[in-house]
Amino acid sequence: MAEEVGIRELRQNLSAYLRRVADGERFTVTQHNKPIAQLGPAPDVDEEYERVCAELGIVRGTGDVYDIPVIKFDDVPGGMTLMDALWEQRGYPLDEDNELR
Repeated sequence: MAEEVGIRELRQNLSAYLRRVADGERFTVTQHNKPIAQLGPAPDVDEEYERVCAELGIVRGTGDVYDIPVIKFDDVPGGMTLMDALWEQRGYPLDEDNELR
């Protein structure tokens, strides 16, 4: 279980507690003897990312996002653009050329 430390004690000796946290210790911060927060080492973001990817079976991408082809909605079969679809969904009238009337 994490050692408890009051707010006043933590504030007065913050540097010492942060050194201990950097060494891997965890603390429960209390106010009037009630736990209000946990103080501990920051999670290793890369390690957490890898754990979640492994858990979900996700493989890290290797390409460049700028190599993804751009989809032009004007080229969608039927000629309706994304904006036209939004106008239609919102109930604005379109003419036979899918233009806003």
